Amino acid sequence: MSTDLLNTAASSGITLTSTGTDTSPFTISPTGDISTTARYGIYTALSAPELVNEGSVKSAYIDASFRDGGTIINTGTFLAPSFDSIYMRSGGTVINYGSSAELLGEVQIELSPGTVVNEGTIASTEYFGVLLAASGSVANAGKIAGADTGVFLNTSAGAVTNSGTITGAFSGVGLNDGGSVTNSGISSFISGGLTGVIVSNDSGTVTNDGTVIGGTGVGIDLAAGGIILNDGEVSGGLYGAGVSGGSGTVVNNGTISSTANEGVKLEGGGTLTNNGVISGGSFAVYLGGTDTNNRLIVGTDAVFNGTVEGAATDSNALELEAGTGALTGIGSQFVGFDAITFDAGASWGLAGELSGFADGQTISGFTFGDEIVLNGIDATVESFVSGTGLVLSDGTSTATLDITGDFVTANFVAQNLGDATEIQFTAPCFCRGTRIATAHGQVPVESLKIGDLVKTATQGFQPVRWIGRRAYDGRFIAGNHMALPVKIRRHALGFNVPSRDLFVSPGHALAEGGVLVHAWRFVNGVSITQAEAVDRVEYFHIELERHAVIFAENAPVESFLDNDCRAQFQNAASAPESLARTPCLPTVEDGFYLARLQMRINSRAGLRPPALNPGPLRSGIVQSGQRLVGWAQDEAAPEVPVELELLCGGQVLLRLLANRYRADLRAAGLGTGCHAFDLVLPALEGAFTVRRAADGAVLGASRDEIAMRRAG
Repeated sequence: MSTDLLNTAASSGITLTSTGTDTSPFTISPTGDISTTARYGIYTALSAPELVNEGSVKSAYIDASFRDGGTIINTGTFLAPSFDSIYMRSGGTVINYGSSAELLGEVQIELSPGTVVNEGTIASTEYFGVLLAASGSVANAGKIAGADTGVFLNTSAGAVTNSGTITGAFSGVGLNDGGSVTNSGISSFISGGLTGVIVSNDSGTVTNDGTVIGGTGVGIDLAAGGIILNDGEVSGGLYGAGVSGGSGTVVNNGTISSTANEGVKLEGGGTLTNNGVISGGSFAVYLGGTDTNNRLIVGTDAVFNGTVEGAATDSNALELEAGTGALTGIGSQFVGFDAITFDAGASWGLAGELSGFADGQTISGFTFGDEIVLNGIDATVESFVSGTGLVLSDGTSTATLDITGDFVTANFVAQNLGDATEIQFTAPCFCRGTRIATAHGQVPVESLKIGDLVKTATQGFQPVRWIGRRAYDGRFIAGNHMALPVKIRRHALGFNVPSRDLFVSPGHALAEGGVLVHAWRFVNGVSITQAEAVDRVEYFHIELERHAVIFAENAPVESFLDNDCRAQFQNAASAPESLARTPCLPTVEDGFYLARLQMRINSRAGLRPPALNPGPLRSGIVQSGQRLVGWAQDEAAPEVPVELELLCGGQVLLRLLANRYRADLRAAGLGTGCHAFDLVLPALEGAFTVRRAADGAVLGASRDEIAMRRAG
């Protein structure tokens, strides 16, 4: 090459000058290591040269100094005991290539854009690990550490991408004038002795899929605003929040926490969207600011541990995203919100204090499928007044929920829950709008016509032969759990099953696990509920050539099965001769398989069976020939089915579950009445015993009055 390499030890280890334009790379081999007491290990004023280091470089001040840009590729070591391992005055590129590559001093690029790619180690005991004073990018897959800050970007055009580890005694990453930080991958890690990431300008963006930790301070600090997109974990220390800032936008699908302070604290206000977990030692969320419109957008999977306060002096909106969700603590845990919005497609249950709903708050988007539970009040619907809202009365005083929309009084029903009141939206035709899958897409059930082709699970598309209709005034079915509609929330049976909230009669069977189960047997109070009262309900049923599984709101349900029930429909006289008399699947009404299906659905709703010790046993049993009829209920867990054992000669012959429904048990006040069993005895030699499997408690062998009536 035409470049002269001159070692003038008085000024540098190697000084590069040029007699031409040749800027070909040169290599310092492992046998040609440089160690000098001079100011520079390598110095050049060439225009954008390229240096490849395979050995080691050590100087008194700066290992490599490039005055006019260039590229340095390091697979060896720059020791830099005093200051910089690499200094580039007018931009350039530094590639620390391979896991064994080491830059043991600050990497600094000034004036023009710089690029740093690190697969090994960059560590400085002076100040920064990497400093980009103008603009540029840092891509780290190894380790970067600074005595103050791991990576510091001083301009708005900077970008940090990390899939490795970045640490600093003060902060992991600092964005002084905007830019972006992407912490990508579950093993990516950014931490600071005080703050994990500092964004000092409102144009900065932090995207986190890994972990960001503030040692004693803030996890991510939006000092003057910015954006945080978190799918990973962000945590603050003893004296800092998980996320803090003057203002900004935070979207959380992961975890944000602080053990002693706020999970998210935006003192200047902003927008927070949470579909993950936010926890704080004091506040989970604090949204402040003056003349600020704060928004807290809550997703269906959101969790808040701690108080959530909208403290802006202007307005604070609580917005509920589309989907099925629940939020409690309005007015106690969630305070300071003067607007509550149900987004389009939302189906939410809200619960809290009256002050959280009727103290000037505006409630918009409330519609079919939404619920509001008011704690500590037994109210009825007085009236709905357009422009004023829904007026409630407890007999001595009134309260007004400022619900906006084109409603009438009959659209609302108040149900007494004992120590609370539930407000629901009802429709004059309760089941109208349910969409059925047909050859022409989703069609509302009330719009179907004879001959339309309906999609089935196993028989292709089948024509509609008849549509049965029946309607009830709410006064005549009050308290009748076999007539009041069952609501199956979106996703209750599986992802997008049903695709919207589905309303069916309680005896309408769902196809689950290869069997048919009546809808009311899946009622769990969370994802599947049953109305306690309605103004009016109208049911539709679809008859095909054969009994089949069809799809309502994407949920598999049965078509009409004629088990001598046509007379229940008001248009029975118009029905053709019935062909659908053979069930397409077996119907399950009790036993372990039913309990297993119920457990799966309850688990999706976040419900778990109680871990209780067996309590006092209430039971009855009667034998009539080879038939054994009885019931069992644990007083400590009255709705948990009791597992029983049949013994003869000291041997357990079979196990059974007391979870069959009997109307007489329900009428006798035994909960839902699902505590019975009805067994045909096997051939037995000698006396037998039925006992509770959990503790051996023997069922009462007296001629129980309820059981006797059932056995006849």
